[in-house]
Amino acid sequence: MGLKIEFLAKIDHARRRMHSIAARLWKQTTDSRDYDRQTVAVMERVLRATSNCLDIGASGGELLKHMVRLAPRGTHFAFEPLPDFYRTLVKRFPDVRVHNVALSDTTEESTPFQRVVSNPAYSGLRRRRYDRPEERVEEIVVRTARLDELVPPNLHIHFVKIDVEGGEFQVLQGGVETVRRNRPFIVFEFGIGAADWYGIQPEDMYRLLS
Repeated sequence: MGLKIEFLAKIDHARRRMHSIAARLWKQTTDSRDYDRQTVAVMERVLRATSNCLDIGASGGELLKHMVRLAPRGTHFAFEPLPDFYRTLVKRFPDVRVHNVALSDTTEESTPFQRVVSNPAYSGLRRRRYDRPEERVEEIVVRTARLDELVPPNLHIHFVKIDVEGGEFQVLQGGVETVRRNRPFIVFEFGIGAADWYGIQPEDMYRLLS
């Protein structure tokens, strides 16, 4: 009888753990979908057919495709350090200028990068707090660059999307002249669990953008 009760208790514990994992996955997926949906809503309001856009942290191009759709006559740039995503973007968007770099505030040919194998969208220059503690992370080497070095100064930029898992401040530091010159609409994520792993606080971002 005792063994049966212990066995049932273990099953119940495993079931509750699976429910907890499923809930976290659902929240993560829902948050991502909400962010994408809200970003598309912004683009639909501000982009014109000739708008020029930057997708920084483009992943597989789920938001880039809307930039191309809404601004078909614009010049668009995509920046993505993960090799697999980069190759996908090159094939999927032949008219977009795709760069296989991680944008930051320095230019380096060889920089450590944290590739989250179990959830690539979490990848970034630094480890951060992940919703799932069991994420599998491997360190790869990527090239970093400053946005100001890659965007032509005579091209007016209308819209910028940044999703780099905590390194948004460094991206903007490396593109401060581009932002100052163009004053584009900028959409980015910023919060505890990501930016603070880069030593950045909300007041730092406020001062930079103001």
